[in-house]
Amino acid sequence: MRPFNPSWPRRPQRSAEAAKEIKGLISASAEQVGRGVRLVGETGESLERILVQVGEITTVVSEIARGAKEQAVALAEVHRGWLPNSKTRN
Repeated sequence: MRPFNPSWPRRPQRSAEAAKEIKGLISASAEQVGRGVRLVGETGESLERILVQVGEITTVVSEIARGAKEQAVALAEVHRGWLPNSKTRN
C-alpha cells in the first residue's frame, strides 16, 4: 500500500479548477474564431464592392479614351483641311 500523500485530497479540486480554466479558454477561442469569420466575410464583401467599382472605372476610362481618340481624329481632319488653305495664303 502506498503511503498517504497530503496533496491527494486537493487533486479533485485542482482538476475541477483546471477544467473550468480550459472551458474558459475554449470559449474565448470560439469567440475569437467567430470574430475572425465575421471579419473575413466583411473583407470579402468589401473586395466584391471594390471589384465592381474598378469595373465601373474601367468603363468610364474606356469611354474617355474613345472620346479622346474621336477628338484627335477630328482635329487631324481639321488640320489637314486648314493646311492647304494656309499655304495658299502665304
